[in-house]
Amino acid sequence: MALIHEMILVSKQNFEDFDFSKLKRNQLGKIIVDDSKIIDLLEVTDDLINYLADFLNWIPTSIDLNKKNSFGLNYHGVTYILNEDSELIGKLFNSLVNLFSIPQKKIKLTGEFCWQDENLGSGEYEVIVLDKEDTINIFKKVASWAKKMEDDCNLYIVHMGV
Repeated sequence: MALIHEMILVSKQNFEDFDFSKLKRNQLGKIIVDDSKIIDLLEVTDDLINYLADFLNWIPTSIDLNKKNSFGLNYHGVTYILNEDSELIGKLFNSLVNLFSIPQKKIKLTGEFCWQDENLGSGEYEVIVLDKEDTINIFKKVASWAKKMEDDCNLYIVHMGV
């Protein structure tokens, strides 16, 4: 099973006492969004997150709700994307919608370099094939979250890591 990054849209007032260990999950380990503290959920493949890492590093983020102290996502841990950066997030993800709308049906991306065996001279770049519609829907969802954050200053995005 591929690694999945979970992102949730939450309201600040409902989240201050939130306990990540009490998230409800189904038998496959996916978050069940029946908790009123979670407004929406997005699951993104690790391949796509890694491919977009340079773009994501443009977004001011925080590992502490009270201050911005970094850029990009904490790969293994919690990252907060705060409300004041919603315009930037909207622009970035709407641009990605436009960019990824260009290919026909499948999106082929260059992934990580993989060695064939112990010989470090033999290897190739992984080819990542993504469904165009699914990928664009991910970008549209994040852009729509950014719009909601612009309209409601109590919302923010939480990246849960892998």
